[in-house]
Amino acid sequence: MSRPWYVVEPRQRRSIAGHRRTEMSRRLKLEYEEGKTMRELAAQEGITEGMVRRLLQEAGTEIRPRGGAQRSGRK
Repeated sequence: MSRPWYVVEPRQRRSIAGHRRTEMSRRLKLEYEEGKTMRELAAQEGITEGMVRRLLQEAGTEIRPRGGAQRSGRK
């Protein structure tokens, strides 16, 4: 059985520092603000969703609430 596209294969931990970290933060911010999810970004980069969140926060990104768009007036 194949795994969903968003499942990240376990990898050896790697650090992202300096200029590379700054550039990755900026790029992730742009893609996140265009509508990609943290899960999609994590799969794309081969890093955890937690790391994506940290990088987005470092870049000053306003994090969307979980669960996507909410319907108003729903009972």
